[in-house]
Amino acid sequence: MTFPHRWLIASSACMLLALALVSGAVRAQVSMELSEATLKAPWERHLGVLQSLGQTITGLDEGKTRTAVVDALFYLESGISEYESKTSEVIDRLAGDPQFAYVAGDVSFEMSQVLDRVYAQFENLYGALEVSQREDVLAAQQALDDLRRLLRMKRPFDVDVVNALGSGIPQIIIGLAERWWHGEEKAALTREYIASLRKKLE
Repeated sequence: MTFPHRWLIASSACMLLALALVSGAVRAQVSMELSEATLKAPWERHLGVLQSLGQTITGLDEGKTRTAVVDALFYLESGISEYESKTSEVIDRLAGDPQFAYVAGDVSFEMSQVLDRVYAQFENLYGALEVSQREDVLAAQQALDDLRRLLRMKRPFDVDVVNALGSGIPQIIIGLAERWWHGEEKAALTREYIASLRKKLE
């Protein structure tokens, strides 16, 4: 009476092991080109820099520097908001557009163009404040440059989308969407802080 029971346990264990191996193989096949860290780092770093400059910015007297800073903050808020919209589009299309894989490269390039403008406005802001060569500023701009460069290449994002949608596995598709959502959350926090600084200068 015990033999069939033991056989069933052994069979179940083998099946679980096989499923684990298949799952691992699938994850390896759909490894992501754009990591969550890459999507979050520019915004986390820039937010840290901006918070360190908060009192300096809000304490600026009327003059050319203040005007330049207000302008840069305005365009940064607008540019990051546009990037958030593009990111939301990515998330929505991953969830509901099987044809997204065919245009992923174009969408990637469009996002890089938005980040080009954001990068330029950060340069304007830090230049006006004369902190462009600070170590944390350089690191923040490097993180942003890394992201825009990868998006401009098209292929990394295209590979991520094709692999996820091509897998047909909901968990993998959702995982990619969540990765972009987490990046968007960090961008939104940065934009909100920029907006708060700009309002204090109005």
